[in-house]
Amino acid sequence: VIKSSKPEILRGECHWYRSIPLALADLFPEPVEITDGAVAVDGSSLSAIKMSRVSGVTFSHLVTARLLMKAWVRRLVGALHRIHTQEPPADSPAASESRATNAELCYNYANKVSGRAQKHQALYASLCEELGIDAQKMTTCVLSFLEEFEAGERAQHAYFIHGDPVFSNVIRTHDDRV
Repeated sequence: VIKSSKPEILRGECHWYRSIPLALADLFPEPVEITDGAVAVDGSSLSAIKMSRVSGVTFSHLVTARLLMKAWVRRLVGALHRIHTQEPPADSPAASESRATNAELCYNYANKVSGRAQKHQALYASLCEELGIDAQKMTTCVLSFLEEFEAGERAQHAYFIHGDPVFSNVIRTHDDRV
């Protein structure tokens, strides 16, 4: 599998795939080759990550097919917890980095959720209608939680985070791993 984009888009992901802590490597595709800012024929710059293919089905597919089970969501939350609580080696540059403020930690979450809710409003409404759930009320509840979370300065520092744990980025493998 090859993921490519402008260097400024993939910079963080290229760094991540070069420095995944060994204890977390089983949660990600194996990087095969990473190219930073190679110059294309037309003069533009392109970064690319070539990685192993992970066989399985995305959580997005499972949820829209009404097949996503609580146990798999628990596995996802467990995997995210492993990422977010992983400590760097004591002598590494990451261990001595300054810590972000609460505002910096929370900056993007409510905006991302709001944007995605608006973008996929029709899909969410149709899925929720079948289940008797009010999609708008749920969106309002989640956004209120995120705003209160930031206002209450409840964010906690993590050395490593998954920057975009959306269901399209999560795969249930054929051997039942996440």
